[in-house]
Amino acid sequence: MVLLSFVRFSSACDKTRIPFSNKALLGVGEYFRFAVPSAVMVCLKWWACEILVLLAGVFPNPKLETSVLSICLTISTLHFTIPYGFGAAVSTRVSNELGAGNSEAIRMAVSATMLIAVTEGLIVCAVLYSCRYVLGYAYSDDHVVVHYVAVMTPLLCLSIFTDSLQSVLSGVARGSGWQHLGAYVNLGAFYLVGIPVGALLGFVAHYRAKGLWIGIVTGSILQSFLLSLITALTNWKKQAMMARERIFEATPPYQNGSNRTTKTMDMEESTRLIRKSEVAALEDSFLVELKRVWSMAAPMVAATASQNALEVVSLMMVGHLGILVSFSGVAIATSFAEVTGFCVILGMAGALETLCGQTYGAEEFGEIGKYTCCAIVTMLLVCLPITLLWIFVDKILLLFGQDPEICRVAHQYCICLIPGLYGFAVLQCQIRYFQTQSIIFPMLFSSIAVLCLHIPICWGLVFKLGLGHVGAAYSIAISYWLNVIGLGIYMKYSPACQNTKVVFSLNALLSIPEFCRFAVPSGLMFCFEMWSFELLTLVAGLLPNPQLQTSILSICLNTTTMHYIIPYAVGASASTRISNELGAGNPNAAQCIVRVVVILAIVDGVIVSTLFFCFRHVLGYAYSNDEEVVYYVEDIVPILCGSFTADSLVGALSGVARGGGFQQIGAYVNLGAYYLVGIPLALLLGFVLHFNSKGLWMGSLTGSVLQVIILACVTATTDWQKEATKARERIFEKSNEAHSGLV
Repeated sequence: MVLLSFVRFSSACDKTRIPFSNKALLGVGEYFRFAVPSAVMVCLKWWACEILVLLAGVFPNPKLETSVLSICLTISTLHFTIPYGFGAAVSTRVSNELGAGNSEAIRMAVSATMLIAVTEGLIVCAVLYSCRYVLGYAYSDDHVVVHYVAVMTPLLCLSIFTDSLQSVLSGVARGSGWQHLGAYVNLGAFYLVGIPVGALLGFVAHYRAKGLWIGIVTGSILQSFLLSLITALTNWKKQAMMARERIFEATPPYQNGSNRTTKTMDMEESTRLIRKSEVAALEDSFLVELKRVWSMAAPMVAATASQNALEVVSLMMVGHLGILVSFSGVAIATSFAEVTGFCVILGMAGALETLCGQTYGAEEFGEIGKYTCCAIVTMLLVCLPITLLWIFVDKILLLFGQDPEICRVAHQYCICLIPGLYGFAVLQCQIRYFQTQSIIFPMLFSSIAVLCLHIPICWGLVFKLGLGHVGAAYSIAISYWLNVIGLGIYMKYSPACQNTKVVFSLNALLSIPEFCRFAVPSGLMFCFEMWSFELLTLVAGLLPNPQLQTSILSICLNTTTMHYIIPYAVGASASTRISNELGAGNPNAAQCIVRVVVILAIVDGVIVSTLFFCFRHVLGYAYSNDEEVVYYVEDIVPILCGSFTADSLVGALSGVARGGGFQQIGAYVNLGAYYLVGIPLALLLGFVLHFNSKGLWMGSLTGSVLQVIILACVTATTDWQKEATKARERIFEKSNEAHSGLV
């Protein structure tokens, strides 16, 4: 509601206020063209992680293995809010600059964001590694769990570093519209490499949860490497031209008049279409872009961290109930919800980073509200089959051989979490709406305020009212809707959103096919990676002492997810900047943004990995008091540090893909990196070579590295001039179609 108010009354939204009308439905198809691959890109990774968590329940001692693996996943998810903010920032910068036609600005934004991501990754890794012996205590008082977490911390640090990189790269992908590329990358990195490696190490090598997490790390490293290659090889001039051509060809003449003609002529006369006011700034382009990306990424990190902290807070409170079956059940339910619901929505929403970002860069503000309206309607429809899936979660988990008591708790938790799914769907569309316009602080204030309310709400429901794990689920749903209401009020009344107001109308549904064209590969790009992690977590349950192995792998996954907040924010910034520049027809700016975010991602990965390695002896205590868990976490931290670096690059390169509209390529990359390489290798190391959870995480790390390599190659070879042209052609062609329909 706060954000709706800001949109309605803020002068910052005067030119982009959301008008709900029949014309908005014309963009539904275009929205889906980016939304589907964006969702796939997001979901593939999260699903992989959740699969591993489920597999952890098959290990001997499944309660311990699942608990530790869930702790790792929770930490990783919590950290991911930081790089996610970076990814959101770079996504905005990339999409804005693509729309504006500034390819050089895109290069600077990407480079700056990568530098930030690497720095953040190193810092977080160092901190976690130094605290590895006490990290487990944040989630459990069981000394076995705490020790296992400590053993898993080194691997967790590696995952966090790769998350920092990956989130930035993913943000670049969203800003560029490459969600399909990101989906392929995630699919390959996690399902072809990460999950197989994790399963191999967890079950064959008997590393249990540690092996599963190694598979996740392998997939993350491969993912970051491939996304880095794609980003590095991207031709930002071409991307900027494509973005502007798409925007202006989709613009009706009656809206733009001579202005449209002028923009089109400028695009044809020059391959570097940059605003005159930016010419002087581009002389010191890298530093300027670094500052712009960081100014977006920093608040995005805080906002994303606050949003992701909701589930972490709930999980921690359930863990301190002292009932291991409740903790394990909530951990499994959280993983299942992430795999089947939240990551799908999160990934598909990435299509808006391409569509709205490039449209904003082309200054076609009216289309932003139409795409947002289309996305909200589409996301709510997507939630319907997910709801049915959650209703039968207990039966699904039983098919995977999970403990009946754990399945019962997971079923209760998911049922109570269903209202939160719909709130999350609307919230993600609102976030992309503000992000692509670089309106970050309303999201920041709203997210922090909701988090402050969530803590007492969750405590009251769990402990005071005695609802236990059910109260934790209710608190998450309440908090999501509070955030939606606050942002909705801002959107409705803020003058900053006046020109891009969201007006619900039948015309908005006409853009569903276009939205799905980007949303499906974007979702696959994300989901391939996430699914590989979850697959390895599930496999961890098949290892000896499954409770311990699953718990360790969950701790690693949670830690890397927590770190991924930073690279994701960097990637989001890159996505925004690249899509804006492509829409504006500035391919040189887009190329500069890529350089910036890649450098930031590297710095983040190095810093986080260093910190986690230094605190590896105490990291496990943050999750458990169990000495075995703490020791296990400590042993896996070195591998986890590799994941941090890979994730940092993946976040940046994925952001480039989203900003350039390469989601389809990203989906293929993720598919190959994780499912053809990472997961098979994880299974080999985990089960055949008896590396257990450590082997699983090594396989995941291999997938991430391969993902980074391929994405980096794709980015480096991208013709940004062509991409800018395509973006502008798509935008203006769509606008012309809408005008033709009216007349």
